[in-house]
Amino acid sequence: MTENALKVKFNGGTLPIGYVIDEEQHFQINPLTAPFVLEAYKKHDEGWTMTQIRDWLNEQGVTSTLGKKVSYNTLQHLLQNRRYIGEFRFKEIVNPEGIPPIVPKDLFDRV
Repeated sequence: MTENALKVKFNGGTLPIGYVIDEEQHFQINPLTAPFVLEAYKKHDEGWTMTQIRDWLNEQGVTSTLGKKVSYNTLQHLLQNRRYIGEFRFKEIVNPEGIPPIVPKDLFDRV
């Protein structure tokens, strides 16, 4: 797993909304769901509540990578996940530009 992390390869676990894993086990932006992630950040930055954003995502048909409706906890994790700014992290290994970013860092920091 450490070797994979050094190569910025997916090590398993639940995949964040907005990403897919390619044949080489690298994170790639999912063109179908990534725009909803960015829009969720923008809406939160504009003052929308977590409940409003969650409901909006569910109305749009966005689901977790497990195929379930977006929950409050899923949204909270989405809005705090540093992968969306491109940061890959595994234990002590941190690559700040290891993943294609979906959210600009300034927007992430504000949210």
